[in-house]
Amino acid sequence: MAERMQAAERAEADLGGQSFAGVDWIDAIYGEIEILRSFNTTNMNRHLIFHNRPIDSGPFIWPSDEEITLPNYGVHSLTQDSVNREMLFVENRLCQLIEIVRRRGHPDEDERARALLDRLLIELGRLVRQKEIEWAQQRGTVGTYRNYLNTGENMFMYITIE
Repeated sequence: MAERMQAAERAEADLGGQSFAGVDWIDAIYGEIEILRSFNTTNMNRHLIFHNRPIDSGPFIWPSDEEITLPNYGVHSLTQDSVNREMLFVENRLCQLIEIVRRRGHPDEDERARALLDRLLIELGRLVRQKEIEWAQQRGTVGTYRNYLNTGENMFMYITIE
């Protein structure tokens, strides 16, 4: 994890300092997205720890378009526990990158910036989906004796434990 965090921090420094060393800023962000995708944001052996208890806080409610860009926001926010570290890091960085694209890229006018913004929002949506599954598991609403395995795609493999 330390190597991935250092790579992401180097990419952040490059974007912040605008020292792209001949690399287009949009391409640099796409590269950082690939680094962020390599993080293990959930762990089969340990559940995410939410600030609010899922069992007491009702079903998961998908964030609005504005709320999704606010890192660790709302009823489904996570604690600073070590099991949440990579999820929080990736979520925070994706939100930062969205702000960079909005300020720098003019997504309403630039097709490449719009496509990049869409990709960042898809990645954030993937994280929210992971939180939604964790929330449902902790509420006990996804079935008894069933573990959900995140395959890193929009599809999930189901394993029944008997």
